[in-house]
Amino acid sequence: KTFAGDPQVSDQSGHLYPFSVPFAASNQPKPGDEGFCEAVESEMRELFSYLDKKNYTNLDSEVKISERFNEVATALSVSPPAPAGESLDPIVLFNNIYHIYRNLNINDIKILKNILRYERTDLELYMQILYRWFCFSDQCPETTLIRPSEQIIYLYAGFFVNTIGGRAIMFRRDPLFRILFTYYCILIIHEADKEKRNTYGIDLVPLIKPLEKQMAYYPKIIFRDEYLSLLDNINNYYLNNR
Repeated sequence: KTFAGDPQVSDQSGHLYPFSVPFAASNQPKPGDEGFCEAVESEMRELFSYLDKKNYTNLDSEVKISERFNEVATALSVSPPAPAGESLDPIVLFNNIYHIYRNLNINDIKILKNILRYERTDLELYMQILYRWFCFSDQCPETTLIRPSEQIIYLYAGFFVNTIGGRAIMFRRDPLFRILFTYYCILIIHEADKEKRNTYGIDLVPLIKPLEKQMAYYPKIIFRDEYLSLLDNINNYYLNNR
């Protein structure tokens, strides 16, 4: 799998992340290393513990973010969207436009919106943690946290970057979130492509250069250089293999 720069305290942002980060930038564990799965799980649980203290589930203070996360992951896995084919079947287009709002309840949508709004400063850290945890379901044992399958993750990555319904959701979000989320969707689809799992034939080349331009003009992205370098490598991969 592929990673961007590991999260750390940044002189550029002047901001201390709100909880400790198990992975030191100088000694990043890799899949297969001893203790890797435990470290990834520890990151996720520490993130949820921190968010619980912010009381984003204020409708019921006894409900934990990890519990809501499991319910959301389950709901979205039951009926995943189609990441292609909207131009061939209007029903696919219609279903994709309303997919998220049909599969999540309004309270969970409000929680997600509040986290994106009030945790914006540390969004890069959170998304790196989530990506690292989501993308190793085949290498780490099952836990009480629900991790969707690689196929489900691929379908949603394609949905958000390759369909009208998914992109409409993205363009209603904060530009920082949209840029970072698109970046990780590209990484996920690229991995699927390399492993011959890109069953819908999603073409990443038209997505890479526009994202690079958006990143280049968005100075608030802390690990921008690492992201741009990796996107350039992915673009060259496709140019050299066509």
